[in-house]
Amino acid sequence: SLVEWWEQRKRWGSKTVYYNTTAIIFLSGVFAYYLFILGYLIFSPLSASVACIGILMFVHKTFTDAILFFRGSVKLEFKYSVKWFFLLAIIHIPAIVLAVIFGVFGKFRWKDGFVKRRI
Repeated sequence: SLVEWWEQRKRWGSKTVYYNTTAIIFLSGVFAYYLFILGYLIFSPLSASVACIGILMFVHKTFTDAILFFRGSVKLEFKYSVKWFFLLAIIHIPAIVLAVIFGVFGKFRWKDGFVKRRI
């Protein structure tokens, strides 16, 4: 279900503080990139140049994801739907950013109860 998916993503996000230093640095860069994309898109009504930067960053991320996704789909003989890929591309960035924030600083359901991460 959608609720189970969300709880799973928060659990995954909560583990990021325990990865090795190299992984934390890499994932922090990805997280910062996603934050910049969100920020530029949220503040895009303020300026055409801000909107342009946000759109270019989003297109870059989506294009890169599409190359990896479609190549993998062909290799794995997975039938895909382009319309779902682009819908999920829009949802992906805010979902990942929020899942990490809620996973690290909030609580999440695990098995029969809730866990609150202590940093």
